[in-house]
Amino acid sequence: MPGTRRAQREATEAALITEARQRFATEGYTAVRLSDVVDALGMTKGALYHHFTSKHDLFRAVVQQVQQEVADRVQAAARPGAGPWEELIAGCEAFLASYSSPETRQIMLIDAPTVLGWREWKEMDGACSERLLTEVLTSLMEDGILVSRPVEPVVHLLSGAMNEVALWLAETDSPTALKDTMDAFQCMLGSLQADGIAPAAEASSVEGMSGRLPSSDDVVLKGIREEPGLEDGTRVLVDRLWPRGISKERAALDEWAKDATPTTELRRAFHNGEIPWAQFVDAYRAELTERPEAAAAVEHLRGKALKGRVTLLFAGHDHVHSHARVLREAVLGVEEDLS
Repeated sequence: MPGTRRAQREATEAALITEARQRFATEGYTAVRLSDVVDALGMTKGALYHHFTSKHDLFRAVVQQVQQEVADRVQAAARPGAGPWEELIAGCEAFLASYSSPETRQIMLIDAPTVLGWREWKEMDGACSERLLTEVLTSLMEDGILVSRPVEPVVHLLSGAMNEVALWLAETDSPTALKDTMDAFQCMLGSLQADGIAPAAEASSVEGMSGRLPSSDDVVLKGIREEPGLEDGTRVLVDRLWPRGISKERAALDEWAKDATPTTELRRAFHNGEIPWAQFVDAYRAELTERPEAAAAVEHLRGKALKGRVTLLFAGHDHVHSHARVLREAVLGVEEDLS
């Protein structure tokens, strides 16, 4: 029966790819012998050559399978209803988590460029991960979240950076490597979000003020969608992500304090309902004192407040369960009841 023969061919091909993939991943392309692959499956080389013309051809099929699996994980990482920015961050994290596994690293990043040749490897990568990256970056530029610019150079810069860091992730023993990488990655992407807005940590430092604390009237909270006023003083955005639908002109920012915001991991845990408000407050307080860049950003904001009013701006609609309240108390040097 034609259908039965087709199913048998597909099953044989799948078995060959599975066995070869395991060997390519653990032994490396050069060390793998086709005779070992067919012997493990109880086949002959003639059966293998019925499906693949060479070891090179079999390896290409393995690469295509791994590449498709990674693409599926990247696409599945975005939650239903998530915006393009959230899609980009979640997709990049899924990509790095997949590519940093020893198996994927050996096949995709070490052997594939050499065995297939740089041009073919890049074409395959472009048809998969670079295509997805192009789509989401284009969407972000069209929505005004990223500054509009030629997308192709940005795609190649980000793709190259992610491939390089994936090699490092597969080698490092640091338990926080992926989290630290994503934090750095978001900072890098943030530079594409808002040209001309100075990160708070890079603004001028305030000397001789670390022992003093500002008054509560000098550190206030305000929604980013409320009208700016002269009474705001220094206007500082304290969200990690740029608020959707708000132009730079409308925001009228003086600074963007990204380093003072909750880490991506903590923010997601709270927004997804994985931790309650009280636990989020405790964890964020710890971040503001234990993360050097966060502590420096708090000290900078405190220095600003000692010179005049600082308005901390945030986009969330829930003013009670807002991380901005936790940040405000850190700048004031107090711990309040935030329940």
